[in-house]
Amino acid sequence: MRKILVSMMFFFLCIGYSFAAYPITYVRENDPQTKKSAHQAIAIPSYLKSVNYSDLITKGQEYEKAGKWIYAYGTYVDASAISNGDSEGKDKAEEILSVISNGKPGKGTFDVFTLYDKWVDLITESEKYFTEFPAFEIELKEPVQKEIHYDTRTADYEVTINTYFTEKANNLYEALQKGFERAKKDDWKIKPWFLNGASSDRKGRSIKALEISNDDFISRTPALEKLKTVVTNGQKEGIAIASWLNTYNPYEDDKHSSNNTHYCAQLPSFFASVYIEEEEWARSRRFMDGRISLYDLEISLFDKQEKTLAKSVRVNLEELGRNASSSWFSRKGLFKNLDRDVMSKIEAGEVVVKATGLYLHYGVLTVPSTDTKYSNELITNIIRQLPEMKIDLGKAVIYNSKAVLAKLDETRMEFLIKKEPRQVNGNLYYGYITEYSEYGNIPHYKALANYASQKAGLKSRYYQVQDGEKIYDSSRWILESSKDYQRLKESWDSILSDETANGFFIESEGPYYTEEDIDTAFYRIKYYR
Repeated sequence: MRKILVSMMFFFLCIGYSFAAYPITYVRENDPQTKKSAHQAIAIPSYLKSVNYSDLITKGQEYEKAGKWIYAYGTYVDASAISNGDSEGKDKAEEILSVISNGKPGKGTFDVFTLYDKWVDLITESEKYFTEFPAFEIELKEPVQKEIHYDTRTADYEVTINTYFTEKANNLYEALQKGFERAKKDDWKIKPWFLNGASSDRKGRSIKALEISNDDFISRTPALEKLKTVVTNGQKEGIAIASWLNTYNPYEDDKHSSNNTHYCAQLPSFFASVYIEEEEWARSRRFMDGRISLYDLEISLFDKQEKTLAKSVRVNLEELGRNASSSWFSRKGLFKNLDRDVMSKIEAGEVVVKATGLYLHYGVLTVPSTDTKYSNELITNIIRQLPEMKIDLGKAVIYNSKAVLAKLDETRMEFLIKKEPRQVNGNLYYGYITEYSEYGNIPHYKALANYASQKAGLKSRYYQVQDGEKIYDSSRWILESSKDYQRLKESWDSILSDETANGFFIESEGPYYTEEDIDTAFYRIKYYR
């Protein structure tokens, strides 16, 4: 059974390596704490690079005095990201979360009327805040070759984009849910955006939403006019709102049928997602919740000198991840007809994917007629016909997966070399690198050992011979990118060990019978040679 599991791990590992021309990490660290610290070092909005921690604390306090609890919370969280160990920002943010989770729309005391009014204010503020500060972090993957055009000597490359709730947004989302459930009264007509019920009656909507009667819904025009009013009212307060109606189906007599549901969406755009369902038998189309967000992300390819290598492309992001760990939803940006020079730079790891623009659409979506040809791009085209709001990239959490993975390696190696080693078989044992034991010859792990040696001021152990020269710099190693195991192994075997070096080395522990044996051990010789 263990062999099967290891083989499966190796399969997925090979998939990652098939796109790599040099040993960068495609294996995520399994230690949650290490992963978290590495992610936090990378996944922060860029605007924080130009602000001061104490200034953010002061700004958060000003928001508190003004009763702007959402902005106060967000500011304290941002402060904690650059705190250098100071806990004031973190403590203040957690205090606000606790207050909201317990059903209070901020600090203070509230009678039955002010409780309602302040919850309306709090929900309004949350919609405005996340319109300005995206609630989602965006991960840009490395370009992957898709199609080669031999006639033009070019190729297409694809970039995968994953979206996740930020930890900030996820914590606030949960606090608002808990707090509202505790505070609400039966006669409250509020259905906030963060409601997550299965039925249309339980689905959330913008605080600016208007009631749509059944007559308005069937007549269409009165309902659409109300939706336009909702969008306008949101704009006045800095809230982007997206709205749409399900199509009334005159061919369905059953008033309880899903094909005839009286439902309209009135959501803050940052949280909205939609797709088109087509019922050919009923000659009907309707909007449904989910799948496609109202965000467009513009991405470009750059070299190390910040030179643009390809024309930017826009990607309509799929439904944004509704929990902090999910990567189920992703979109892909396609860069077409890249020339040989750009291709070689990509394969050499010299190309960086960067976001160059982020846009949030808002307004009333109109269901296309059944005469409109149905396609996967149909909903994207409809969304892009709406007005758009340009979002400040500095306030968004956008990062390159390669940067996070490199940070994971760095964090892990620094952790290992600082550990007090124990003696094992005459060598100093510091721990293990990963859980892919049988494949400890993978160049990536040898590159990590060299990195650790450099950090510790030791001579690197691993090298590759190129034109008679020993190359210890792993970024210069030339490795096979094939998925074929034999070719991969031959390439990996080209990385040799300098037995005279005093640096770190890795070994696969075996035989593979115990849990501990599935580790790739991280060593240094006890006595320098």
